[in-house]
Amino acid sequence: MSKQKSTEKARAKIVAASIPIFAEKGFDGASTREIASAADTSQGLLTYHFKNKNELWRAAVDALFAKISDAVGDNFLDDSRPQTEEEKKDSMRRFLKFQSEHPYMLKFIIEGGQEWNERSEYLVNTHLRDMYERFCAGLPEHTPPDFAPHIFYAWLGASVTMFSIPAECKALSGIDPQSDQAIERHLALLNHLFIPSNPIKFVFKQLKRRVFGKK
Repeated sequence: MSKQKSTEKARAKIVAASIPIFAEKGFDGASTREIASAADTSQGLLTYHFKNKNELWRAAVDALFAKISDAVGDNFLDDSRPQTEEEKKDSMRRFLKFQSEHPYMLKFIIEGGQEWNERSEYLVNTHLRDMYERFCAGLPEHTPPDFAPHIFYAWLGASVTMFSIPAECKALSGIDPQSDQAIERHLALLNHLFIPSNPIKFVFKQLKRRVFGKK
């Protein structure tokens, strides 16, 4: 193995080990020593690859979203590219499968966005904004702009929460959210709730009248 490939492999191993630790303990709670230990490397080698914890956190964010992109494909949530309903459904199925295999994703995003700082700015502007804008572009025509974030976070929460707490879900319901059957049921529910041709237009009407006091 060449020196360059060996260096890339060591760096990738550190990044992979850091993601669940950052997700579970947060940026402040995670230590580079713990991450180095989880990556089966030394503190010195970690600091050789990453000059500080903030640089490692950014690399972890980039790696996590690169994994998502590899799993779901370039067309995920992108209505500007021609897709059949089955292709959209398959893309969402792969997204749910990814969540079931990487339950720390939601924790990572929540921890990174609880307060506005250099890290949350990076997370939003480098990765989340594109997902949000793609989602909003697929909403029904004339969707009020102030409804969009409510719908986006309702969709995101509905998409990933059950898979983020698999032990709790299994203990509470007896259902393994990581099973193929659970993923298919969840996919059917999300399609019913969030595909624009389904009840979402009715929901808008009810929200206007009952919540926002608009006709």
